[in-house]
Amino acid sequence: MNLANKHGSSAKDAAGLQTESCLPETSYQQSVSLLQLAKTSCGRSPDSLALFLEELAAIVREGSVHSKVEEWIADNVINDFQDDFVVDMVAAESEGMDPLPWNLAFGLDSEAESSIVLNLLPLVVPSRQLTTSRLTVERLNATSRSVSVWWMASNFRLLQICESRLHNGDLEGIDALLGCPVKFPRVDVINDKLESLSSKERHILCDCLFLAINWFREVINAFANQRDKDMKAKVIQRLHLILELQQLLERCLKGLTDYIPPPSVFEASSAGPISIVGPKKNAARGKGKKMKATKGKKKANNDEDDDSSDNEEIREETQIGKENEEPEDAQVDSASIFCSKALIPFFRELDFDVLNLLKIEFYASPDLSSEKKKKRIALEPPLLLFLLNDLALKLNHRLISHETRVVFFKSKADKGVGFRLLNELSTVTVVEKVVDLLPALCQQIEAVGSFFQAIYTADDGLIDGPHSGGALFSVVASCMGLLLQSLLSLFSWSGFLQTTNSCLHNRALSVLAGRLSTGSSTQLPFADLVRAAYSYLENLKGCVPNLSVAVKLSKLLNCLSMKAGSKELCVKTGETVLLYLKRAWLGIDGKPEKGALHNENLQSLLRLYFQCSDEILVALENLASTAVPELMRADKNNASVTFPTLTRNSYHVFYRMMLQELVCHVKSIIPGKQSDPQQENVDKLLTWNVSVRIFHILVSLSKSFDARPNLTAILKFGRQFVEAFLRCCMPMLDHMFRSHREDIQSLLKNLQLSTRALQHICGHSKIMKDIQLTNQVPQVKKILEVFVYRVKAMLTMNHCLEAFWLGNLKNRNLKGDEIMSQVSRTDASSSSEDSLPEDENDDEDSRSNGPTAKKTIVSSPGEDSGDESESYSEAF
Repeated sequence: MNLANKHGSSAKDAAGLQTESCLPETSYQQSVSLLQLAKTSCGRSPDSLALFLEELAAIVREGSVHSKVEEWIADNVINDFQDDFVVDMVAAESEGMDPLPWNLAFGLDSEAESSIVLNLLPLVVPSRQLTTSRLTVERLNATSRSVSVWWMASNFRLLQICESRLHNGDLEGIDALLGCPVKFPRVDVINDKLESLSSKERHILCDCLFLAINWFREVINAFANQRDKDMKAKVIQRLHLILELQQLLERCLKGLTDYIPPPSVFEASSAGPISIVGPKKNAARGKGKKMKATKGKKKANNDEDDDSSDNEEIREETQIGKENEEPEDAQVDSASIFCSKALIPFFRELDFDVLNLLKIEFYASPDLSSEKKKKRIALEPPLLLFLLNDLALKLNHRLISHETRVVFFKSKADKGVGFRLLNELSTVTVVEKVVDLLPALCQQIEAVGSFFQAIYTADDGLIDGPHSGGALFSVVASCMGLLLQSLLSLFSWSGFLQTTNSCLHNRALSVLAGRLSTGSSTQLPFADLVRAAYSYLENLKGCVPNLSVAVKLSKLLNCLSMKAGSKELCVKTGETVLLYLKRAWLGIDGKPEKGALHNENLQSLLRLYFQCSDEILVALENLASTAVPELMRADKNNASVTFPTLTRNSYHVFYRMMLQELVCHVKSIIPGKQSDPQQENVDKLLTWNVSVRIFHILVSLSKSFDARPNLTAILKFGRQFVEAFLRCCMPMLDHMFRSHREDIQSLLKNLQLSTRALQHICGHSKIMKDIQLTNQVPQVKKILEVFVYRVKAMLTMNHCLEAFWLGNLKNRNLKGDEIMSQVSRTDASSSSEDSLPEDENDDEDSRSNGPTAKKTIVSSPGEDSGDESESYSEAF
């Protein structure tokens, strides 16, 4: 038995390839002695030996080892691998003391070609015992050697790297390992007898599944870039097998509470063993609930207006009163949990060059038999999804910057675990590899787009027709989302802003631009390149299967429009986003989408819509005065006619985003100065009038939609709006009051109606005794009091102080009804209240007092420290 039948000629091949100087015999012997000593010393610990093999493989791959030493390593590693992990057919078929029923599974070669077997199952139990009794093993003689299947994948990695270097990338000498069978527990044990297995037997079964998956992942690392068609077909079959084994592993992991997977990532800085199931999952859920409550309290007391906190609150509030929704990936594929970052440390990392498999054509026919699938070299949707998910994780790790928070007394997880091979590459090298993959990614995008176009054609142009559903549709939709996410990660890379990477940036854009024309696009100016790339991606807006894909395409279009700095492209992006907001999105079950993920996607679309709008106030007023009233008139389960995405489940997302964008817009208005041109100040006054009118509409909506997320939003952003008004508008009103008295009076009157409604919300918060709401009340009342005194100062400056007067304000709830605690007041207080006009007669009183007399009622913060029934106020 010989794995490398060509290895005898390795010396000749190496002599022809190497141009380095001859290595003295003394240095050669010293190098060999050091390697033998290191190997022997590490052999007593499986993890240490695996780490030694991994590091040695990295050094050999870099070409830092002399060819003569490289030959010695290759000879020894092949011999060790054959002795430790490979047996012939006769020995494999002999009965032994195996813990589970077994067979020779996963073979790809015919019986005549199969001569070796990977001896996996018999080594699992000894390897687990070797790990748990490490102290006893370390007391053994240094010459004794125990075999652990833990280092099998690391050993093979060193083997294939040596073989590739000695034979100029050709792995024909070890191709038997690509299609050889594995001694593995019978699959019917998992399908039929899983529940009857003992805990120990299930642990062994899970060990076998993890080790088999990692073995085939390492095999794919070795043979993915071989040009031989038979090898390429076998690599595709191994990818299929990995997905099947992951589904079996998911079934086996259910119900296990104390299982620790075998190690697969060996690094000097890695932590101890960790578990992926059982108590950890339950503990995470419990902590999640407590963290939400704590986070809510902190947010209520925080004055900083950062977008990240708003995003976190959106995520939290979408889960209030809702059922737990499945993640998007979980709705797509039963093995999707193995695509998550949580399981990265338990699987072998795929080399970046494995992603060259994306150059294989996409094929999504569900009618193919299993035999035809084996003969056809094509990427089916599950395989494409598997590779694209790995690409997206790699790009997210290297190209997207992640903010880190330093938390004392807590161990920080190593984010580099599972990306050791990727971290060996520079960021520019990763980008260059992705740019080289761009033609293949565009080819896959076009193939996936054609798939959806064919479905829409079959449904007579109906987007949500009968063919738009099922498992195949969902997997292909996820593929489209990952393709767009990969392009977004690439073109959002901050390194493109550097002049040293401008050529690389232009090359990436020219790939997209070249998909539209047959001529060369490399000579186009940068602005034309961006426009052509934008046009190419814009053609995909009709091939969007779900809201998540729509968000990614919109972000990608927005990214390119920002690169061009073109107002035209920005407007086009806004039109595309508006198209998606006016579309009714249905889930896999044919019902309207909802849940936390759906609300997050809506939030992203709304932010892009407002960002790309020519007139943001017009867009806000259209939503507030047209779409929301349509929702109020609709049935409970219906949506707005103009914006089908606006439902009662998603209203709080629209409401918060409208308030947030309104506040951001008024904060951006430059305060008017007396020295500014008069027309400029008049335009700003008109802008503030429209803003206050929209703000009043939004505040009034709290009476109809009084859920806690909506009240929290109006208290928070209402306070910020009044603060912006005081800071940016009041200085301009000071010097414009005499010349535009009526306009300013109308402006303050509208704002007074909003501040009174904020007072009612504060009173309602105390009635409900909601901590999340009441924590914001003092800040709101404080800014309302400042508003009263600031208006008093403006009137004093313009000699209208007689229009300012004091009075008491009754505490009322959202509906305008007086709070019952106010009834038991002293006679003096009651008579004082009776002397004041009621809320319903405020407008009449204002008219009777003349053009300069306005009445605004705002409670002072003294109410918070005293009895709820006391409410001192100032009016003008």
